[in-house]
Amino acid sequence: MTDAVELVKKTIVSAEDTFGSEIFPDERTVCIRLPIKSISDLKRFDVMRATQVIRTNYYEYLGSLTSIILIAKENYVEMDKLTFFMLQDVKNLNSFIRILTEAKEPPLSTEDPNYRRMLDLVTISAGKKMMGVKVVGNVVQVASGRGRVIGYKKARGTPKDVAILPTVVQAYMNQRPVYWTPNGKVIMLERSDFMEKVRKTDLPVLVAIVFNLGGYTEEEKKYKITIPAIVGILNACYQRRDHTALISYSGSGAEVLLEYSSDVEHASRIVKAQKESALKPLASGILAAMKLLKARAGDRGNMIPIMAIIMDGKPDTPLYPGGNIDREMQRVAKAVKETNIATLIVDTSMKGSEYVREFAKDIGGTYFHPYAERLKKKGI
Repeated sequence: MTDAVELVKKTIVSAEDTFGSEIFPDERTVCIRLPIKSISDLKRFDVMRATQVIRTNYYEYLGSLTSIILIAKENYVEMDKLTFFMLQDVKNLNSFIRILTEAKEPPLSTEDPNYRRMLDLVTISAGKKMMGVKVVGNVVQVASGRGRVIGYKKARGTPKDVAILPTVVQAYMNQRPVYWTPNGKVIMLERSDFMEKVRKTDLPVLVAIVFNLGGYTEEEKKYKITIPAIVGILNACYQRRDHTALISYSGSGAEVLLEYSSDVEHASRIVKAQKESALKPLASGILAAMKLLKARAGDRGNMIPIMAIIMDGKPDTPLYPGGNIDREMQRVAKAVKETNIATLIVDTSMKGSEYVREFAKDIGGTYFHPYAERLKKKGI
């Protein structure tokens, strides 16, 4: 595929400088020239005219388009189709464009390998919470009747899938009495002799992402901090072949936006389409995610449930009017901790929130601060 620079060069040659345009079907991209010096000078009028150009000239391609490139005299900016059509609704357009053009080193990379590493760690934690489940890397080992036998282990409680020969060998090693009968040799077994088969199987992982797009400097936080964190988790889920669910907590409650999907692009579009909310009813979001995970995974061990909570500090909205937020959060944390749900707490505050760290301990989760990881990588 041709890179953006080449597409810009071709458009400058072929299109006029006042909302002239060129479509590149193979790249699924439309380039539009704007009568402005720099992209930082972009006005709402320019966005409206560019939108009109696309709808008028390339309506039949709208379904297949993925990228829009806006070209000024000194520079250009490339964005996905959804982001472009959201420009008309952005409150602070200049601030948003400035964020888009700061492409040298995004504060939170959506391809950050740390998200994959953290999810791997949390999956191991989830395996420990589930009876009879062991996770080694991305391999799930279970003591049940499913999957290929890869080994044996000492049975705990009532044996589920007895390994006959290893059990007999264990009984001999424990010097159990042996008797001769007309039907052959008989060895007396005790409960401690039983060995279970260990099988390798593919258990699906469901990651429920609980998030809120509000906070300080709404536009900047949404597009520069929170969304990259969520998309980072979604990309890690895609690499691991996990399923995802999306729960948004805003206003006075929580909403399940996506129940069960492996389509990362669809999930990303849902996240980016959400509006900001200054209210943060986090307890509602966690309870909604817990209900969804228990309904999907339950206690049957046929799915590994993980809850990824995106937060930047203390929530400000109780479950019910007049409720005590601290007490509610403690109860919610205890409720999740008592289930087989493992948790990843992603701190999206700039400096790291002490409240988020403490909450991660209360809920028994894994704490992750992306900015701290970035600074550590730089040696700061």
